[in-house]
Amino acid sequence: MTNSDILLAIENLCVEFRVQKGIARVINHLNLYVNRNETLGIVGESGCGKSMTALSILGMVPIPPGRIASGSIMYRGEDLARATNARLRQIRGKNIAMIFQEPMTSLNPVYTAGEQIAETLRYHQKMNRKEAMEKAVSMLQAVSIPSPDRVARQFPFELSGGMRQRVVIAMALACSPDMLIADEPTTALDVTVQAQIFELLKELQKSRKTSIIFITHDMAAIANMAHRMIVMYAGYKVEEGFVREVLDDPLHPYTKGLMCCVPHLDLEKDGPPEMLNEIPGIVPSPLSLGGRCAFAPRCNVSIDICFNKEPPFIRKSETHGAACWLLN
Repeated sequence: MTNSDILLAIENLCVEFRVQKGIARVINHLNLYVNRNETLGIVGESGCGKSMTALSILGMVPIPPGRIASGSIMYRGEDLARATNARLRQIRGKNIAMIFQEPMTSLNPVYTAGEQIAETLRYHQKMNRKEAMEKAVSMLQAVSIPSPDRVARQFPFELSGGMRQRVVIAMALACSPDMLIADEPTTALDVTVQAQIFELLKELQKSRKTSIIFITHDMAAIANMAHRMIVMYAGYKVEEGFVREVLDDPLHPYTKGLMCCVPHLDLEKDGPPEMLNEIPGIVPSPLSLGGRCAFAPRCNVSIDICFNKEPPFIRKSETHGAACWLLN
């Protein structure tokens, strides 16, 4: 890998929120990179910082009370952490697009599907109304929506959940961005539609050479979609590696705990299925972090140093590593 292969690189990113009780740090010294034409998976429990990482990239951290306290977000040689709001509006949708978790909240209920896609094209590509609507219909066709002319004239409430998510994907891809951020894109969909959306994203990546940041809490989805993956906990990156490296040989106790929480169906075993394992405790408040391993209170293999000092990120190989004192 060379620097020319890297499309986006985040270095030492810290995001803070000023709340009544003090400063809550929701992203802690995060480092990651995304290569061209690659899918990077980010996995972790709710509240671990996955979505806030995406919002930071897009310049959508609510200010105030939030702010990027330190670090850089380098995209094509430009630091998005220091870009103006006007510049970020140019980049959002055109160069970096996002598929949000719930399509009904990201679609305007009073505009048709076609109008919403066309609006993006008119803003970023300066198309006239007729050209934008024609391109909107072709985008709906590109995401495998049947009868795209009819769907373009329909409102979000007239579409199923799977169709709405395809409209959101069409809107995100309308300006041919080179990076797509998919934040839990199939959470509200049934498993059949989930599989269709996954295949659609993979096909679109193959045809358009798009880089994808795929955010989820689902290990199975990561295994299906990503090339490399990052495991986040309480705002920290606790493990990183190629998907098969991490899933076959998890290094961090938290990653191992997530793996044990995945249900397995053993058709050869008689009797009732085994009880699912769980990770005891809850994610700590961002107000209480610092000076120790964030996972230590929930870890069943923690040692004294885990409670007294933050662990460094230790690499087992060039591509695989974790932030755990047990690897030292």
